[in-house]
Amino acid sequence: MNCNAEFLKIGPCSIGYKGKLIGVTLDSPLLNIEPEFYEAKCDQVGGKVIRKIITNMNITVSAEVKQIDNAFANFVDANGKISNVVFGKDVLTTGGELCLAPVFGDDRTWYCFPKAVLIPETVYAYKNTKDHCLKINFGVYEDSEGVLMQKISQ
Repeated sequence: MNCNAEFLKIGPCSIGYKGKLIGVTLDSPLLNIEPEFYEAKCDQVGGKVIRKIITNMNITVSAEVKQIDNAFANFVDANGKISNVVFGKDVLTTGGELCLAPVFGDDRTWYCFPKAVLIPETVYAYKNTKDHCLKINFGVYEDSEGVLMQKISQ
């Protein structure tokens, strides 16, 4: 079996969200795809699963970005504050397109999520000996056409 190195995905990506560059990741982003199932069981044989149907796909994208100010701008308002204005707000209305594009090498394949929502949680450590980075997380939801993710070759 032959393995072509051009198909290997390594290293950081740039992250674009709602048409703006958030930054470049410290390392590769983490993409988690987890299906939800409905199981039909037959009670006559002790709860044996006879059908397993996918009912939903939970997708999250996590990354540590180096451009701290660009990333923090997505968490704060125009005055640079996090306030209780966001409490009770439907986060699904704030979503937009999320794109991951490789930074190094000849790889021109992007992965885009038409409806991603920035989850308002983060981890940021003030370090004095290493590069600072901010961890950001996105939840992915299907758009009006049912698309969760698409691969785009440039």
